[in-house]
Amino acid sequence: MHLKVNRVHNKGKSYEYVRLVQSIRGPDGRPTHKVLATLGAMEPQMIANLRLALESGRSGKPVVLCEQEQTTRRVPVPTTANLAYLNIMALLDMWNRWELPDLLQRVVKREQDEVSAEHVLAALTIHRAVDPGSKLSSISWFSQTCLPEFQGVVPAQFNNSRVHRVLDALEGSLAELQKNLPLLYLEHKGKPKALFLDVTDTYFEGRGCEMAQRNRTKEGLRNRRKVGIVMLCDERGFPLQWEVVPGKRNDQQCMSEMLGKFEESFWVGEAPVVCDRAMGKASGVDRLIRSGLRFLTAIPRPEMDSYEVEIPAGLFKQLEPQSELDPAEADELGADLEEVYKRFERDVDRAREVAKTAGLERVDGTLYVKDLGYSNRAKSDNEIAWVSAEDADPTQLVGAASMVAWARIFRRVLDCGQVKSRAEIAQQTGVSRARVTELMNLLELDEALQDKLIAGDYGPITEHQLREVVKYQSAKKQQSELELLAERNEQQPSYGISRLRAKKLRVTYTEPVRCVVYFNPEMFVRQRLRERKHEQKLCEFIEELNRRLSSPYSRMDEHAVRFEVTQYLTQLDQLSLYELGISEEIEDERKSYQVKLTRNDEQWHKRRKYDGFVLLVAHQQVRQSAAELAYRREPGSTFHSIGVEHKTSLDSPRTRLK
Repeated sequence: MHLKVNRVHNKGKSYEYVRLVQSIRGPDGRPTHKVLATLGAMEPQMIANLRLALESGRSGKPVVLCEQEQTTRRVPVPTTANLAYLNIMALLDMWNRWELPDLLQRVVKREQDEVSAEHVLAALTIHRAVDPGSKLSSISWFSQTCLPEFQGVVPAQFNNSRVHRVLDALEGSLAELQKNLPLLYLEHKGKPKALFLDVTDTYFEGRGCEMAQRNRTKEGLRNRRKVGIVMLCDERGFPLQWEVVPGKRNDQQCMSEMLGKFEESFWVGEAPVVCDRAMGKASGVDRLIRSGLRFLTAIPRPEMDSYEVEIPAGLFKQLEPQSELDPAEADELGADLEEVYKRFERDVDRAREVAKTAGLERVDGTLYVKDLGYSNRAKSDNEIAWVSAEDADPTQLVGAASMVAWARIFRRVLDCGQVKSRAEIAQQTGVSRARVTELMNLLELDEALQDKLIAGDYGPITEHQLREVVKYQSAKKQQSELELLAERNEQQPSYGISRLRAKKLRVTYTEPVRCVVYFNPEMFVRQRLRERKHEQKLCEFIEELNRRLSSPYSRMDEHAVRFEVTQYLTQLDQLSLYELGISEEIEDERKSYQVKLTRNDEQWHKRRKYDGFVLLVAHQQVRQSAAELAYRREPGSTFHSIGVEHKTSLDSPRTRLK
């Protein structure tokens, strides 16, 4: 037997086929070949090996592999799976370069375990970066990566119970971790150039955690179980301090508390703290000044007049857009988008020309700035002198006496027209509308008994006790109940008596602040168009409501009508701009109502006065130019935009953490 190689040429290519043949004689006695097996195409080395084997068999010699060939022989192993490697190793290398394992080993206190906490936290962090998912999904993900090999961790040891134990230990070490993180950044990157402080929120589907509270989210979603997240980071986005807070916690309160955690830290240096307009209210700016930190924040529109600066807004009073639609709404309504854009751009160009005339410096197409110098805060027109000479000072009283004193002040400012509604009282004082109603209900107590209560004749009675007393309509019965409470409290004093905490509505700064105003032409046009749209929607709502009220099937009384209109005005943030009139009509012995809204032009022009404008205030030692404070486009700049909107946002601008 021997091998026979046949070569076939086809279309310029050559093919070799190997056959195992045996030499025989045919029927005619001539020598020929009998094909024993067709082996097909083979490598040259394989053909040579087979020929050697056949030759050894014919000569009776064994075929023996040499020792070198036996040791270098490789058996192919089939691949069953691939492990994620490149992106994992890049992040693990970054993790180690920042010396985070050493930091976590010092900070996270745990008993001796088979798997160290820093390995578990590294895996969870990398999982969140490359394949975000739940903690449970990280367990199956871990075994499909190269992390077990490089960390020396058996995949089965990375389980759900160990992950939660490590996270519980990390939560108990957050204070120490936040204390050491800035020092780590300081060692690797130096002191921060700017600090950004903001509050965001997130909500839970379902029940949520104990801290979650039902409220409206910053995205506008209603009745969600949410928590707040307060975060301080530097200009590179590195987190320095953070805290999870209850969902209903006020933004200004959250940021004020966060300031207290780092205001005396040496690593802050001269870096200014950039906050949004939640800290721009009078009490917020006062808190920033008292902190001793350099700062930059934006002032809410109602308080812009309270600064002794001249904002060049007068020329924009009569400038009304000729557009009918915002380009952001044109596509939804099926309008001619190109035509809408042309009209919108013409209005923006007109606003740009007025901005130049007003002496504003152009930074780019959507930003004009002016440095207004240094200013103290003056008293605003809408501020109220709550406690007058004839009032009992609620801050000097406790318990029910303090609450009754506040309720009498609220009634006085309502009666004299300083405020128009209880809703405005709630807005001015910083308490809820329901709380204002609770306090005003205390005035059902007989007036003579109110005087005695404030004078202290009945001792320290709690508000809860007084609520039970005012349920009685008879003044004699109320007096007897108060006397019983006073006698009982003498024998067993009541504790936990509190005061109503109202905002400081007038703050006089001990030092001037630097003021910079900027104007955004696009924002100006959009805000004017938005108010025009709200006015149109309000007209349609009133027409539809009057149509329903005129129907013979209508069962709405005056209270229901007033409530529905007030709710709609509140939804559009127009409550203070209109006066509600409800007329009663009788036709065929059936009573019906009609609604008429009268716009308060003074309030309307006051609201529209600063469309497109944002007033920034900064610490007097902040030396950047007005353009730099308002906006910087260059990468790596000290300040990011504190509020310039370039797209379709209709809201007043605010700083957002990146």
